[in-house]
Amino acid sequence: MLKVIYIGDPLCSWCYGFSDVLSKLREKYVDLIDFELVVGGLRVKPNLEKMDANLQKLLSHHWDRVQQVTGKEFNKEFLKRENFIYDTEPACQSVVTVRKISKENVFNYMEALHESFYKDNFDPTDMETFKMLGKRFGIPESEFEKTFYKKETIMETKEDFEKAKSWGVRGFPALIVNEEKFCEFITEGYRPFEELDTVLEIYTETRNYEYITDPAILDQDTRMC
Repeated sequence: MLKVIYIGDPLCSWCYGFSDVLSKLREKYVDLIDFELVVGGLRVKPNLEKMDANLQKLLSHHWDRVQQVTGKEFNKEFLKRENFIYDTEPACQSVVTVRKISKENVFNYMEALHESFYKDNFDPTDMETFKMLGKRFGIPESEFEKTFYKKETIMETKEDFEKAKSWGVRGFPALIVNEEKFCEFITEGYRPFEELDTVLEIYTETRNYEYITDPAILDQDTRMC
């Protein structure tokens, strides 16, 4: 089975915008592609920022752009939280926690975490948010919290960040075809379902690498944030 690795971040607005595309791809290719999830670490130490007027303006601009392109809804009330530290590592660590406890639910948990922040204004750094979402997928709160704080979970999260760097990921969302002796980007930035479906449909049938699009042609405005 073909392996495709998804690299994203729970607090990446383009990843939130991409979530419906990813869900449709996973549904269509469930018997042909093994999708794996790696968290990228969009904003982690030492590159943390406090929510101030400048960051509010930057995020608001990007959220408007994502909504325009993807149709995903954003609730900007969270941007009014003064002194909030925009740290994506706790959310990434919560995704790794679910991957360790209930791997079959990790993509759905990631999608739920996106919506809890961008649509419902839950704090994406708060353990109570993570445990609440984990319960939707049958994970007891005590098990979630215990696994979250384990040293191996913390290290596994940081290893994900390093993997993304070693693969040369420059922006999220990213999809990488990973086969023996072959590793290539399908996308590095948002692309609609129809484009990616065409690439994957041809590729799963032919294994012809020339159909994988060079990420250099992608819109630089559909990455990160």
